Amino acid sequence: MSYLRKSLTHHTADSVTETVTDGTAGGVAGTQTLLDGTIYQIEEDNAQPAIDVEFVFSSVPKISTIIVAAYYLGATSHAVRINLWNYTDTQWDTFHTLMTGLDYEQHFLSVPDDTKYISGGAAKIQLYHTENGIASHVLYVDYIALGY
Repeated sequence: MSYLRKSLTHHTADSVTETVTDGTAGGVAGTQTLLDGTIYQIEEDNAQPAIDVEFVFSSVPKISTIIVAAYYLGATSHAVRINLWNYTDTQWDTFHTLMTGLDYEQHFLSVPDDTKYISGGAAKIQLYHTENGIASHVLYVDYIALGY
C-alpha cells in the first residue's frame, strides 16, 4: 500500500463511537495519517452484529469519495460493510463490503450525490459486521477519510 490520491482534499474523523466490539486499540488518532505506524484495531464481539463502529466528521463541505485503508482478518464467509449515514432517509447506505484479506488495501469509494450525506457539515461513516462474531477476527484500520 503506497498510493493515496493526494489531489483530493481529505477530512479525517474527529471522533469514533464504538457501539459493538470486543475491544479496540489505537482510537481515532490511528486512522488520521496513512502509513504512520499507528492503526485502529477493532476486535469482533462474539455476538450479532460483531462490529458496529461509527466515525464522526465535522466541517465537511462536500463529499465525492470515501477513503478507507484497512485489513480485515476474518473468515471468508464474513464481511464488514462500509456505510455512510443518509440524513435524508435516516438510514445507513452501504458503499462497499470488506472481505477477509492478506494485507491492507486502499478503497476509494465514489459518492455521486453528497446532498443526503452531509447535515450542517456533519457526516458519519460506519463499519458494520452483520454476522456472528469470532473473538480472533480483527479489523485493522490505518486510514479513513472523506474526500472531495
